[in-house]
Amino acid sequence: MEFFTMFSMPLCLVFFFLCLKTAFSSSLHASSFSTTQLCSHEEAFALLQFKTSFSINKTASYLEMFNCYHTEPYSKTESWKEGIGCCSWDGVSCDNVTGHVIALDLSCSLLFGTFPSNSTLFLLKNLQSLNLSFNDFRFTKIPLEISQFTKLKHLDMSYSQFSGQVPAEIAHLPKLVSLNLSNYPYSDSPKLILETTTLRNLVQNLSEVIELVLSGVNMTSVNPRFFMNLSSFLTTLDLRGWESGLRGNFPDRIFCFPNLKIFYLGGEGNLTIDLPSSNWSSPFQELGINAMDCGRRLPEFIVDLKSLQYLGLGCNLEGSIPTSLAKLTQLRSLELSNNHFFGPIPASIGNLSQLTSLGLEFNTLSGQIPSSLANLT
Repeated sequence: MEFFTMFSMPLCLVFFFLCLKTAFSSSLHASSFSTTQLCSHEEAFALLQFKTSFSINKTASYLEMFNCYHTEPYSKTESWKEGIGCCSWDGVSCDNVTGHVIALDLSCSLLFGTFPSNSTLFLLKNLQSLNLSFNDFRFTKIPLEISQFTKLKHLDMSYSQFSGQVPAEIAHLPKLVSLNLSNYPYSDSPKLILETTTLRNLVQNLSEVIELVLSGVNMTSVNPRFFMNLSSFLTTLDLRGWESGLRGNFPDRIFCFPNLKIFYLGGEGNLTIDLPSSNWSSPFQELGINAMDCGRRLPEFIVDLKSLQYLGLGCNLEGSIPTSLAKLTQLRSLELSNNHFFGPIPASIGNLSQLTSLGLEFNTLSGQIPSSLANLT
């Protein structure tokens, strides 16, 4: 039997394989070196300094009715340590080529303390996404320095105990496509306040915004018509909250936004909106209108919203519940509480095979509960 060894190869092949091995080893070493060196010293230092601004409080990310996107809160900054590349830290994402920090997700991180206006976080000039939701910043005002994030596309500061006026500087983020400033409702704690001028500038300057979530934000001085100047690319508009302070008639043209999939509107009795009787052209998946007047009858044309998964209307509607709602076959939640519906519960609702939540309280319904409702999961 003959064995094929390096010694039996022609000399030129020996040199070839030796060179190939050397080149491969060098490549591995360079790759390993570049991976550990991706994060710049300046950005790592900025993040470590930011970490020291807050303590970790196990109650900071908890509040009744709110549950951190169905995940268990934990301290993401625990993994932030010197000597370890910041691109491998929890919640930190870097550009694969430049190594710059481009995304920071500190949602549900148990951060507790006031948010400093001179935070080193603002040194991250390449940041494109910032999520600070579900922490406790002790009712700090949103820093004016937020405008330094000129590359920011996604900003989420929801449910983190910010308060005071929403700074006008937030309208100076030219690339922003999603903004979430949701505040805790149903509490006496200080609120975020959105003034008319700030909203007008936000709508005018941020022409690419497709998601705007202002649930629980005080908008007492805001004229609802300014929302009609939002981009036609808008997919989400969330204005729910008993304490929004919105007044007057909210234009029903909102139902004609061609890409709007999620729309929530809430307020007290001084805010009204008319449900259109036809031309429901938006591809709604979630529609919720509560605590105001929205017309007398539930329009039959609502069954044209074939993609609807959530329908919540509590706005003094009258008449009987339409049996045609059974045509909304994608519905998972149907909330028709706080209206003036009368008569029997349509048995056809039991045919909604995807339905998991049904709310009909605070109406004047009568008759027996249809046995078909037992089919609901």
